[in-house]
Amino acid sequence: MSEAPAEPAVEFLLDLWLQDIFFNPDLPEGITFNVGGPNAIEIKLKPRDPKRSSLALNGLDCKVKGRVEVTPDEYEFVVALLDRRFLSYPGTPIALPFERRLGHRDIDEDGTIKEGFSVPIDYFPKALQTRCDQIHNELFTKAIRFLKLLRWQQGADGSHRPVESDALYWRVSGDKAFYHVGRRLRGPVTTPMPAGIQWSEDDQKDFKALWNDEKAEEPLAHELLREAYSLAPSAPRSALLIAATALEVGIKSYISKVAPSTSWLLEELPAPPVHKMLRKYIPALNPSGFGAIAWDKLSGLFNSAQKLADLRNKVTHVGQDAPPDDELYRYMQDVSDLLYILDVLNGANWAKDHVSKETRALMGWTLSRSRPARGSVTMTIG
Repeated sequence: MSEAPAEPAVEFLLDLWLQDIFFNPDLPEGITFNVGGPNAIEIKLKPRDPKRSSLALNGLDCKVKGRVEVTPDEYEFVVALLDRRFLSYPGTPIALPFERRLGHRDIDEDGTIKEGFSVPIDYFPKALQTRCDQIHNELFTKAIRFLKLLRWQQGADGSHRPVESDALYWRVSGDKAFYHVGRRLRGPVTTPMPAGIQWSEDDQKDFKALWNDEKAEEPLAHELLREAYSLAPSAPRSALLIAATALEVGIKSYISKVAPSTSWLLEELPAPPVHKMLRKYIPALNPSGFGAIAWDKLSGLFNSAQKLADLRNKVTHVGQDAPPDDELYRYMQDVSDLLYILDVLNGANWAKDHVSKETRALMGWTLSRSRPARGSVTMTIG
């Protein structure tokens, strides 16, 4: 093994795959931008397939290089890792030989890493894990700032989230090629399953009654919430703003229907905060309509509505980012529950089937036989 340099350092390369961004006119060689300063960074943007025009929307690659100084021990660990050897250290979280699955060896007793196995970052020394996370975040932040400023300055099109995927690579002095750093272990990820159309006898009966009501149409609040769901993967801040608006529209629409005389007030004057309308105003307007609703048990949904409104204000006034995807989807599910509960108050008993399992339990509602519960899928990655 070669000795570590006097000031050992590791060079990192963040490779990002972009979508919806292209050169016009075409630039097969791409462009290079150097960021000076003590931590010099080089950013390259070029067509994913140089042999094909980027105008064909094949996507672009964005490569960002940076350099991080490390300790001699960390340098030695990285050199060994690039040589397909795992060096044990005090506090190593795995024992050698190492098997992820029984009978499937990934690392031998002497530390030799089997072909095809990439050591997760979670098994690196803690300080090196921190360095990897920090350089990934720094390079990613620089790349996003570069892309957003470039798109703005050029008036170029592109989605809110231009990065399709990314991977971090590294190398030490003397190496020509970069090698994949590895990824973090990830816990289970749960996503809702899409709901399809059911057509049982009960469904047909409910739908016929709905059809025969000439004034019946899908409420604007539900349409807005569908827009929020469709935007969430690519534009989460827009999704959050629209979801908050959907709830406000739904509440005002309900109040206007129950108390038509208040319509002009809602149109001309600022409405009270959403959570106050839910907690106090709606029960006071329609006390007789709460026979099937245990309104006092919905405080969790009211708190969620208040937090959503606060988030909307922070996004609107200070440009705060949207919350993580799982948190955003929870807010949208809570909005959906509240909108369907308002539908129940308006006489649509079938709407009980569309609130979440947790909210149905609070209300003491049972799921109709005509419609199965919406399920979810849990995936474990890593």
